[in-house]
Amino acid sequence: MLFTPIKRVGKASLRKMVMQRGWWVWLGGFLVLVGWVEPEQREVQPSGVVWIPEGDFELGTDGDGVEWAHRFCLWEHDLAGEEHCVQKRFESDLPRRRVFLKRFGIDRMEVSQGDYEACVNAGACPPLGVRSQLQRSSDWPVVGVNAEEAERYCAFRGGRLPTEEEWEKAARGSADARVFPWGNAWVEGMANHGGFGLRPDGSDGFLGLAPVGWPKGNSPYGVLGMAGNVWEWTSSPPKVRDREFLAPGVEMEELRVVRGGSFLQPRISLRVSSRVWMHRKERANDLGFRCAYDWFFEGS
Repeated sequence: MLFTPIKRVGKASLRKMVMQRGWWVWLGGFLVLVGWVEPEQREVQPSGVVWIPEGDFELGTDGDGVEWAHRFCLWEHDLAGEEHCVQKRFESDLPRRRVFLKRFGIDRMEVSQGDYEACVNAGACPPLGVRSQLQRSSDWPVVGVNAEEAERYCAFRGGRLPTEEEWEKAARGSADARVFPWGNAWVEGMANHGGFGLRPDGSDGFLGLAPVGWPKGNSPYGVLGMAGNVWEWTSSPPKVRDREFLAPGVEMEELRVVRGGSFLQPRISLRVSSRVWMHRKERANDLGFRCAYDWFFEGS
């Protein structure tokens, strides 16, 4: 899945674009700018970027959400895993609050191995270190990439890693505080997940990684694969309030929040509000990423 890097459009380049490509380019840009055409209704590059509109949304969860997660965890664990399902485990998702975000773009799918290798071949990304034995195709999500390497790739694309707030809005939408990208109820087959104890689960059709672009369980904005398959890096370190969930002596600035769950994680980890953090230099065979992009008419 090849791509064309995005570049910010300034006044001079916009004038040049109009001269070279005609007035239809200017008209399309104007309609998007004034809001008559929503960004998610168009593609700005072949690889597929979804533009998330400006506005607020529900971030995190509340006490009822923590209780729901506790009950769901017990159900998934056949009521035998109280030690794995303590409510404290889900309190890092708190609190629920309205958050305003500017318009931004996010990859419709996870970055694939083919995408990343194109960056390596261009000399902009380091070769992959740890490779998953389960990864069998250029269409599989790239894994074994730490946060710094993911940032380098996104910079090559003209983007960056999303913040955890951007990631959650892209997964949840702005109309409600849904639990999963597709709604409030778990529906089998909507995501590539595992089980407790890092056990793969083939009930979704895959015992390991699945190709990028999982066809079901899309977010309200049409972003694919936001639940399961691979954890996804964000650029966000843990919040100050997260200190109580960390081991003593851990340097918070060295950690990054990862989102979405993976093919090794139980269903409970695939909630849109679920938060985990890893060291920014960590690599794993179920950890990948997607890129975010600033609105390219900004400052023009």
